[in-house]
Amino acid sequence: MTEYKENTSKLDSVDMSRDEMDTILAPYRVRTIPRDSTEGKRMVRQRKNNIIHLSLLFYKKRFVELQQLKKKETVRTTYDSSYREFDFTGYGYPIFGKPNRHFLGEDIFELHKLGTKFLATLMIEKIISKLEVSSVCECGSGSGRNLVFIASRNKNVNFVGFDYSKFAIEVANNALKQQELNLHTPAPNLLDRNELNEISHKLRFICCSADNIELKDKSIDLLFTNTALEQMWEIRKEVLSEIRRVTRSYVIFYEPFLDANDFYGRLFLRCGNYFRYRQADIEQYGFKVIKSFNIFPTKPTFNYSLVVVQVL
Repeated sequence: MTEYKENTSKLDSVDMSRDEMDTILAPYRVRTIPRDSTEGKRMVRQRKNNIIHLSLLFYKKRFVELQQLKKKETVRTTYDSSYREFDFTGYGYPIFGKPNRHFLGEDIFELHKLGTKFLATLMIEKIISKLEVSSVCECGSGSGRNLVFIASRNKNVNFVGFDYSKFAIEVANNALKQQELNLHTPAPNLLDRNELNEISHKLRFICCSADNIELKDKSIDLLFTNTALEQMWEIRKEVLSEIRRVTRSYVIFYEPFLDANDFYGRLFLRCGNYFRYRQADIEQYGFKVIKSFNIFPTKPTFNYSLVVVQVL
């Protein structure tokens, strides 16, 4: 109990005010629409109607096509195709593509999508720094951008990332071989060859599945996920058991927990066969929730929350 209170107190100062969030998202924001404006009210109605429509379509396919789409091999094939021919000019968190709507408080933002990804990575990095761990693992590390960014700000921590796509692992390893690497963060983050050499000494990537992690028992101080579990509902029990097996102290989940979603978001998650546990549900796997953050902008479909747990 004493250790639990100490770990909770370490995170008391980890938060993000609306002003801080607005500053981080400002480069990604195209415009802001008040909810109570004519356009805002129309967008709110449109969101509800679109979710109901999509949920009905999902439900019709649920017992045949949809469950197949969430099978391990199908998910890997989908991600393989996105990493097979990767362009490093788009590495990191660049501002590009058509902006998407996000709901936050009394406003609706039109944001370039990687703004919220960067926001979550900053929060994860804050927590890692506060907990003073010596080893960190990312489940579903993809291109490696999250770990490269966090490693560049935490010089005394060892990192490992794993992904089920061999093409994602190739991209992550190739990122460390660049002469310079632009992470395209709002505060310019251009890593030169010397900095990449320093990072590569403490960061490695491996190819494996989240339900069979190729790491030893209790070999990592802290593991985190960043929208990785949303496609793993079919294998959630095996994945959460494996995460507990390899982790000594803490896990950070940034996932679409039901707690962070309204009725329409929960409907979409259920009908789309996405990850949809409540925060308390993960405690059955040997975790204790010590802090949660439900501060993030909501997508038109569903929202994420960030949950920090202690491994029991």
